[in-house]
Amino acid sequence: MAARHWRPEAAVFFDYGQRARVREDAAVRGIAERYGLEMVRVELPWLGAISRSVLIEGRSILPKHDPGEPDAAGTERPGAVWVENRNAVFINIAAAIAVARGCEIVVVGFNREEAVAFPDNSTEFVERINGSLELSAGRPVRVESPTLPLTKKEIVREGLSLDIPWHLIWSCYGGEELMCGVCGSCMRLRRAIVGTPVERRFRFTRSEA
Repeated sequence: MAARHWRPEAAVFFDYGQRARVREDAAVRGIAERYGLEMVRVELPWLGAISRSVLIEGRSILPKHDPGEPDAAGTERPGAVWVENRNAVFINIAAAIAVARGCEIVVVGFNREEAVAFPDNSTEFVERINGSLELSAGRPVRVESPTLPLTKKEIVREGLSLDIPWHLIWSCYGGEELMCGVCGSCMRLRRAIVGTPVERRFRFTRSEA
């Protein structure tokens, strides 16, 4: 969707010690290669070291949902999966990279559905951090999120119209061979793809309760 409005220059990947970092790294590399983008890899070991989130490798087990109740993840609250100030850190680093490259836009993939549970995915967050960047970046740079007004189902419909590389998507909090199918992120994906032409393209460790 971003390419409809801007010319993408690079994809930025952050390794902060998350469980899914190897899978996410592969996904970002594949997507960057598909669209002819440079991948910029940023390591933030300190973020994982200070965070109490279960998304960090070696922490307590991930919260699970019942696959037989696909709407369960719709009521998820940050809780154990919250990585403190993560999106603000990511955006500020990406903004610095953008300024260094002469770019003016940082594109993020927030959505209306997750903004309910995660305030740093919301319109208010984007507006506030853009206000901060006006004072801190030294040159014009702002955050844009074309997906922010959309639910995940609506994003899937957009993806179908754009023929995105579905096989490169990694949406799981975990980093095993297959997506687990029962974490909050997997459940939101499952709700979005059910009944669509791509539903059978995704494989999960647990597909039914």
